Amino acid sequence: MRAGEGPQALSAATSTVRTDALTWMAALALLSLVFVGFPAFAIVVAMGESYAASHRKGDEAFGRGEYGQAMEWYRAAARAGDAVAEGNIGWLYQSGLAVPQDYGEAMRWYRMAAADGNHQASGLVGWLYQGGLGVARDYREAMRWYRSAAEHGDALALNQIGWLYLNGLGVARDEREAMVWFRKSAERGFARAEAHVGELYASGLGVPKDLASARYWLSRAAAGGDRDAERWLAQH
Repeated sequence: MRAGEGPQALSAATSTVRTDALTWMAALALLSLVFVGFPAFAIVVAMGESYAASHRKGDEAFGRGEYGQAMEWYRAAARAGDAVAEGNIGWLYQSGLAVPQDYGEAMRWYRMAAADGNHQASGLVGWLYQGGLGVARDYREAMRWYRSAAEHGDALALNQIGWLYLNGLGVARDEREAMVWFRKSAERGFARAEAHVGELYASGLGVPKDLASARYWLSRAAAGGDRDAERWLAQH
């Protein structure tokens, strides 16, 4: 796998699943109030607040570099069905933070998170299949998981689909199709995809050669911290 094609850390921005779950809990709480009375309502609300608080405390601990504490809080949230927390646990196992690095365990948590609606985790399952990490390398299976995540706009998955097309892995090599997927990811601000778009414009692969467009996209990628883009700009 080319350096730089790996996933980024799960961000606080991926809170849609948690928000949806809390919305569901609020609806359940309302029904409890109507049909059962205040005690049941209070219990359901407390459950929602408790698991949201656990996730928040996990994020805070992670931000301080206290990964063991983060893991404990994420596990508490995951026990309540928090799909984002489940994905975060997978990331800690993949990264070897607070626990020994274990790709098999990362895969288990990513699959769990994906089943619970965490689409970013679906992309990370694909990444492990692509790299043969914790599982046998399988580009077609990677593509299947990437497409599932891409349907929900996951930038990593969109980039990786482009990368597989560019390299003809699991699919027929198709530079034009690669550019289509890189552009989709780049338009979501994914720096590695921005660099790919620039590189294809610079080389004339899949699109007419256009150095002005290459410089534009590689400048965007460099601003996002992509080192390959920084090196290209320094040499041109």
